[in-house]
This record gives sequence, structure tokens and C-alpha cells, in this order.
Amino acid sequence: MQYWSNLANDALYRCRATSIVLTYLTDSVAGDGALPHRLVNLGMHVVAAFLVAGLGVWRRIGFRLSVPAAAFFALREAHQEAVIWVAALPEVLAFVFVLAAVLSWIRWLDTRRPLWGAASLVAFVLGLLSKESAAVFPAFAVLIWWLEARNWRAPVAMIALFGVLDALYAYSIFSAKDNHLHLNDGTFTVQLGFLWTMVHSTLRLLWPWGAVALALLAWKGIRIWKSHLAGALVWIVIALLPYSFLTYMDRVPSRHTYLASVGIAVLMGCAWQTVREMRSTAVAAVALAAVLTHNLGYLWTKKYDQYQRRVEPTERFLRYAASNKGPVRITCAPYGYEVFRQAAAIRLGWSPEQVLGPNETPPAGEPAEYCDTSKP
Repeated sequence: MQYWSNLANDALYRCRATSIVLTYLTDSVAGDGALPHRLVNLGMHVVAAFLVAGLGVWRRIGFRLSVPAAAFFALREAHQEAVIWVAALPEVLAFVFVLAAVLSWIRWLDTRRPLWGAASLVAFVLGLLSKESAAVFPAFAVLIWWLEARNWRAPVAMIALFGVLDALYAYSIFSAKDNHLHLNDGTFTVQLGFLWTMVHSTLRLLWPWGAVALALLAWKGIRIWKSHLAGALVWIVIALLPYSFLTYMDRVPSRHTYLASVGIAVLMGCAWQTVREMRSTAVAAVALAAVLTHNLGYLWTKKYDQYQRRVEPTERFLRYAASNKGPVRITCAPYGYEVFRQAAAIRLGWSPEQVLGPNETPPAGEPAEYCDTSKP
């Protein structure tokens, strides 16, 4: 009970409770090695892709559009850091629960059965316990209703309930500002610069395949897919909004575009249907080959090289630490010393006191000093 109480009182990590619990269960069952955790992330990504395919339950989209959209989402290289980086598990879990809430919402709007409404509400709450970005779900709910306003009566009570939950969630975060890590370390700030971050990030997200899809649809299918284009672009803006107040970058990091990528996937689904309607096997084959070559090729060349370069400082430190077999003081490094401390605990079985920051004093003995000035 003490652990649950500590989690509930932590303003940052209670918003990542689902990933903490899942990580604990993975450690308990399979150990703390990298492979089981990577498989968990990959498995959740597969679930996420199936949920994108599940958008086909919405008659406006249908499975003829959602299945190719899901295939593109699964292979899209731009957001794969959320899949391969174990620490990004909250991102993937928030996506899974938000999409589950969206699908349940669509079914509730269509049938008004209480069970679907309850399912949407539960999934939304689990999303809020996964990451703060899940708070955008009410905006998605309004968007979906707005696109079908002629067919579905206004869901005022449910939207109000979602809004109340969002308000309470926001209050629980900002009322704990003094103790909230990300509200004190300069990660976020409310300022007009978010507008440039939003525009910059949207353009980057659309490049190249979103731009190709928009160009194709403007040429061949703008009248058919007009509402889909509008909905996809609004989805992208909503999904990127929580991340547009970052201060350490002028664009949303690729791992944070995971939820926004649904908009690109829908655009690509529309584009694929347009290509199919051309009734040219050659054009369809070339289009498919181009998408696969770009996404898979980029992952196994540029992205793979990035992953290798980013992990090398940690591997270099571990080799040094293993050869010294004693406490090490890190005087300079490309990452915070906490990263190396945790790596030594997992890989070498070291206690936290054996990896020291530049101003920390060991309990006994003189530590070896380690400095790495590389820039991965």
C-alpha cells in the first residue's frame, strides 16, 4: 500500500501509472533485461495498429480505408522511437487507451448503449493514467461528433463529463506545481512560441507522405475525401497541441508524434483508395514499393545509425566501469549521470552509490574519474 500511496502522491508519475505497473509486471515475469521490455513495446505497437484498423467501424471511414491506414501507421518510420525506446512506453499506452476510447465513443454515438459509453469513459481514465497527452480525447470526441452532426444528436452530457475529468486532471497537476519535475525543470512553458512549434511540427509530420497524399487528393479526389482531409488535419493539430509548449526544441520530438500519426495514416488511406480507383496495377505497385522502400529503408539506415550512436556513450561507460570494478565519479558526459547510474545497476548489478555525480562524495575510498566529451 505504501508504494501505491507514493505513486498517487507523485504529480508526475501518477500520470504514468499504467506504464509503471506494466514495467513492474514485465520485470516480475521476465526480468529486467532489455529484450522483454522491447517486446512489450513492440506488442503494444501491434495493438495500436489494430486499433487504427478498428476505425473501420465508423461508416464514414470503413475498413477499405482503415486497413491500409493501419498498415501505413505500423510501418511509418517517423514515430518509431516511441516503439523502440522502452522509456516511451507511456506514449504507446496513452495511444492505445485514447484509440480504445475513440472506438468506444464512435459505437456509443451510433448506438447510445450505456456499455459503450462506460467503455469510452474507462479507456479515457486509463489514458489519463498513462500520459498527460491523453487529455486531448474530449477534443477528438467533439471532432468525431461534429463530422457526423447530421446523423448523431449532440452528446452534451458525455462531453461535459469528459470536460470535468480533464479539468480535475489539470488541477491535480498544476496544484502540485512546486513538486512537479517538468513544471520546474524548464521542459514546458506557456508562451506564444508554441504557435511556431505547432506549425513547424505539422509541416515536418506531413513530410513527405502526408504532402504526397494531399497533392494526390487535391488532383484526383478532393470532393470525395474533403471531410476526411479536414478531420485528419484537425486531428493532427489536436494531437500535437500538448507538446507544442516544449522549451528544449522548436519542434515536437518524433516519439511524441505517435498519436498525431493517425491523421497521416487516414490521409494515406484516402490516397491509397484514390490510387486503386485509377485501376492501374503498375501505379499501385510503384506507390506501394515507394512507401515500403522509404519507411523500411530509413529505419534500417539513418534511424538505426542514430540508435547506435545514442547508445554508444552508455556502452563505453559500462566497459570502463566493468574494468575498474569500483566507484566511478562522472565529471563530464553527454547524458546525465543518472542514466549511467541506472545502466550500471541493470547491467553490472552495481548499487547506486557506486556511480557518482561530479559533486558527490563516495561513502568510502577514492573513486575513479570518468569524462566523456563525445556528442552522439
